[in-house]
Amino acid sequence: MTKILNYLPKPHSSFLQWHITERCNLRCKHCYQTSYETPEMPLPKMLSIVDEYIELLDLWGIEGRMQVTGGEPFVRKDIFDVLEKIHENRNKLMFTIMSNGFYVTRDIAKKLKDLNINNFQISIEGEAHTNDYIRGKGAFKKITEAAKILVEEGIHTSLSFTVTSINSKEYFKVLEIAKSLGVQTLWSDRLVPWGSGKQIQEQMLQPLDVKEHYEKITRISKDLERNGSKTRLSRNRTLYFMADPKKEHDRLPWANHCDGVGTRGMTVLCDGTVYPCRRLPIKVGNLMEQSLFEIWYGNEWMWKLRDKNNYKNEKCGNCELFERCGGGAPCIAYGYSGTPFATDPQCWKAFDKILPAEELARAAQIAESDKEPEYWEHVIVQDTGKDLGEHFELDNGRIYYCNGIKTEVSKIKEENPSGLYLLNIDLNNFNIDEILNKIENKKIKKLFVSIRNNQNSTQNKNEALFLLGHLKNKNVNFKLTRPLPRGWFGFDYFRVSRALNAPQSWKDSMELFYIENEQIKIRNIINIDGPKLKYMPSRNQIYEYFSYFYNRPRRMQKPKEELIKVKAVWG
Repeated sequence: MTKILNYLPKPHSSFLQWHITERCNLRCKHCYQTSYETPEMPLPKMLSIVDEYIELLDLWGIEGRMQVTGGEPFVRKDIFDVLEKIHENRNKLMFTIMSNGFYVTRDIAKKLKDLNINNFQISIEGEAHTNDYIRGKGAFKKITEAAKILVEEGIHTSLSFTVTSINSKEYFKVLEIAKSLGVQTLWSDRLVPWGSGKQIQEQMLQPLDVKEHYEKITRISKDLERNGSKTRLSRNRTLYFMADPKKEHDRLPWANHCDGVGTRGMTVLCDGTVYPCRRLPIKVGNLMEQSLFEIWYGNEWMWKLRDKNNYKNEKCGNCELFERCGGGAPCIAYGYSGTPFATDPQCWKAFDKILPAEELARAAQIAESDKEPEYWEHVIVQDTGKDLGEHFELDNGRIYYCNGIKTEVSKIKEENPSGLYLLNIDLNNFNIDEILNKIENKKIKKLFVSIRNNQNSTQNKNEALFLLGHLKNKNVNFKLTRPLPRGWFGFDYFRVSRALNAPQSWKDSMELFYIENEQIKIRNIINIDGPKLKYMPSRNQIYEYFSYFYNRPRRMQKPKEELIKVKAVWG
């Protein structure tokens, strides 16, 4: 059974959006995708990602959701192998599919029903003429046929609408279409100016137009609820709560900002690339080289995105709605201005019209903070203690000992007025007489001894004990910076460790980590980097991070799988 994390912050809930292919038969004008021939992971690697995500969920002690999409996910012939793997873990995972609907048949719908799909989302952009202008000829007919089949097969079905200046007036006509089909949910989100969408950035609604659109959705949504309509309008996207005069979402204060970015969601692309969100294309890792755990806890962008201080720019930092809004949609801010920490350019409380991108970006520069991180309510911040204990810090090639104060340490061959020295011993290649001579001529206040041993031999053990015994007899104040090999002492290990002032585990070791340029470095029996110290400020957290890799050496091995080259598809 996987041990639940006790110190690292973790999410209340989690989802993984998985773009299993970028191949697609459509070329939608607003799509955030620009490439359609990106190499893809082979099936065995994909199946292992399901296992890896479940392992992460177990560490968090929660269940999760996988959102399978593309491109067009049904272009991939082995999609049902992936879905069946997810279904095998249905006690821990639910799944949804996001598709253009072209490949939905009665047979496919029945298979999805048997796999307990939770939701099937199809994109639609207006009535037939407008939709087909945006998505491609014949798309409207395929969308409505697919939705009809899914509803008839008892699958929860939703329609997604990307609002722009050319289709905003058709949203409520799409609502009537959704009602006629029996679709359960219709929701409207805004154009993200990225990928193909960057080319039609001028179609972004002005802030006051977004306000009008959302206010009308709010009014009609309440009418649908009062009338018991089977079809509902989803309103849990950024900025929606400001359109509700009664602020009915007060009971869910964190449901109104983009709570998935860095806090509970990640996006995996078909080549293993990981983004915080598909609409926020900042590369934070790759699953062909790293684990989900390493990316979630080791990548600094992920920490910056979950730290609310970074969103407190000139506009948002002084706004009374900040705790509920969080600055709006980071993906739209990033696509438009180049930084996710800018104010949402379509926020009508901040602006009457969209400002120039450079102006928004300049205002956001003050936001990125060196303060102690502050997280949103849906991130579980656990009691860790702030004590790092004794550790080393590297600064411009110099070593410093830190334990409340920072004091320079010198190697034993050098002179140091502070009297703090570091003795590195490689038992496979050292001269004990030479070491003793160096020690004899030094005024030592404290000697840090690092014994490295790659062979569990009796000779190495005896030489190490002879040296340590000599130091003890000479009353040298020494401290071992890493645990001694357990095989040397068997059941006497803890007794001997206490007698020699040695750490009894890596958790207590001074070499568990060191700090360089404010970043955590782990360079003992594994070789990994952590984030900046401010994001992982306690030894308990660092050890929990270290333990994941120490207990899973396979995570540190390069995978054998190679990406599969693919060709684009059309029509």
